[in-house]
This record gives sequence, structure tokens and C-alpha cells, in this order.
Amino acid sequence: FKPTDKIILYNYKGKHYITGAFCGFDFTNLSKGVLINNKMYCPTCCTGYNIENGMVDEGPSMRNLSTFPNQIRKGVLQAILPGSIPPFNPRA
Repeated sequence: FKPTDKIILYNYKGKHYITGAFCGFDFTNLSKGVLINNKMYCPTCCTGYNIENGMVDEGPSMRNLSTFPNQIRKGVLQAILPGSIPPFNPRA
């Protein structure tokens, strides 16, 4: 287990999304941020991440959030995660 092995689950417009939980700019825990529409905003640097694809839409971060597939089986949301959660994806 690494400190960055944390995820955030979102339900946006009836769909579920899963991203890494830490800002790519200053490593702030995004669970303390604010979700506005489909963007999660970091509470310290104001980077806005698109929760649907993890991409930085605005702000100083140069790292996209990792995103993970999920499924609902027998009424339970299941995250499909690798053995170690990569905290970030490179910014395109």
C-alpha cells in the first residue's frame, strides 16, 4: 500500500467514474475539493480535472488523473483496479 493508492468514486448523471485521489500539481487529496458538473477542482491550486477521462481541463497541473473502469454486478459497483494504482497519467 502506498499513500497515493487511493481512489475517488463519482456518480455523475447516473454514470460511475473512478479516478486517482491526488492532485498532480501539489498532491492535495482531491476528496477535499469540489465537484462542479464533470470537473473535480483541487482545493489548493484550483486545477480542474475532467472526471470522465482524468484530463486536466484548467490549472497548473501537468499530470492527468489515472482513471479506472468499473462495472455493476448484482447491484454492487466494482472497481477494476491494477495491483498498484498509478497516481497520474501524463498530460497530453
